[in-house]
Amino acid sequence: MDVVCVQLPGRQSRFSEPLISDLSKVIEELSVAIVGKLDLPYIFFGHSLGALIAHTLLMELVVLKHPTAEHLVVSGRSAPSDENEYFEKLTHLPDDEFLEGLSNYGGTPTILLENMDLMEIYLPILRSDFLLSDGELENDTIPLDVSISVFAGRLEGIEQHNLFLWEKETNRECNVTMFPGGHFFINTHNNLVLNALNQIIKDVMRKIV
Repeated sequence: MDVVCVQLPGRQSRFSEPLISDLSKVIEELSVAIVGKLDLPYIFFGHSLGALIAHTLLMELVVLKHPTAEHLVVSGRSAPSDENEYFEKLTHLPDDEFLEGLSNYGGTPTILLENMDLMEIYLPILRSDFLLSDGELENDTIPLDVSISVFAGRLEGIEQHNLFLWEKETNRECNVTMFPGGHFFINTHNNLVLNALNQIIKDVMRKIV
């Protein structure tokens, strides 16, 4: 098994590249970049914004008639059909209110939030992430032919029956696993998350070997 991570422009090793805040542009570029890696069975995993990107990218690959994933794991995000607002919209706020809202989410170190020199660098990146996260594409698509696993933190505020709305996005099975913690449970309880992912990988391998 190989792990292939997505690194968006303007971040970490791609810091010098212009940010992209348009979800359709991200999906367009990813669908081109990933084509050469679809010759083997694969699984998509994404957390929060990553879950939106993984699901939307998989729908695009189906439209382009590329091999589909063996499994999709969406973490820390409600289903596209869930109309509840679980997180405050921040992108329209001035910097000080944006940072306050970001602090309320948790997951961002206080030492970073209080360092204005660093925040001058990171603010455009964070705003870009939130713009992408708010940018779900309006697609009339049939359900995916892919099993979906949904991960969520018990303290995120998303009820389990709402998480099962992901069932509408697949004509295969959909299961929900709840973890201790809030939205950043993948950090605070990473061993539990990795164990769950390992089990999914084992189950997929049994079916394809």
